[in-house]
Amino acid sequence: MKKIIILSTLLSTFSLSWAQITIVDDNDLQEGKQLIENYLSPLGQALGTGLNNSWFTTAKPHKLLGFDLTLSVTPVLIPESSKSFNVDQEGSFKGGETPTLLGKGEGNEVSYQNSVGNFTFNMPDGLGTGGLVIPMIQAGVGLPKSTEINLRYFPKLKMDYISFDMMGVGIKHDLLQWIPVAKKLPVHVSVMAGHTRFNSVFDIQNQEVDLSLRATTYNLIFSKKIALLTALVGVGYNSSTTNLDINLDEEESFYLGQGANLLGINTDDLTNFDFEKHQEFKAQLGLRVQLAILSISANYASTASGNKSITAGLGLSFR
Repeated sequence: MKKIIILSTLLSTFSLSWAQITIVDDNDLQEGKQLIENYLSPLGQALGTGLNNSWFTTAKPHKLLGFDLTLSVTPVLIPESSKSFNVDQEGSFKGGETPTLLGKGEGNEVSYQNSVGNFTFNMPDGLGTGGLVIPMIQAGVGLPKSTEINLRYFPKLKMDYISFDMMGVGIKHDLLQWIPVAKKLPVHVSVMAGHTRFNSVFDIQNQEVDLSLRATTYNLIFSKKIALLTALVGVGYNSSTTNLDINLDEEESFYLGQGANLLGINTDDLTNFDFEKHQEFKAQLGLRVQLAILSISANYASTASGNKSITAGLGLSFR
């Protein structure tokens, strides 16, 4: 059975694996940075998919001063394409197909040649996870002109090797109010935008590695309510950026690999190291049951890159 790992557990395991990594010097900075990005970026993409979900359960904004408070969990299923990459694509590096952080199996032996000589090192192993789960606490408040503002938050969680926190803000606005004839349509149609910041700090041998993520989503949402049940369809656009910042006060290099032979990159070159921006379209389906002020919801989303997520939420909603 594929493992589904809670976000906090995944990140704790991630920090432990990097705690075993040491470092050397790198003569081709861009290729070395790309190798690190290829290994880590599936984590950022999966986090971005999860953070860009669970923003809404209906297209209808709250009435003025209406509100909701919702606790949700979003499992993100990792596609096979995000579980491995080909080392040979990185110029001077040769080693074939090797697991990413989220892949399964042992890292391949990689050879590297520069002006100094020939080197070999072993890539880190993959965690072998089928997905990760992102928890979220979110509140929404109704504003004038059929507009709703949403705030989301997860307090800083500290463990032995990692701490992380997140927060975000979103806005939803009814479109049909501006089209006189469309006001009578038996559906609600809204546009929605949201932005989430996720920050994490890994403790590696009493030194810090920061991994931060910025996730933004834009959506067009349609919903129809029949009695207690609301059905939802949405299409949207997601983008996310991942930043890696190495703060090794007592070292000058960051090492990639395991065992005796390692590849190292000067930490001055890994300060505010931005991964390539991840952008894609998504489609979403959802259902919500409203029982007095209690709401129970479920949403399914699929992105162009193959990341799939299912959000389950329980909340209190008024007006």
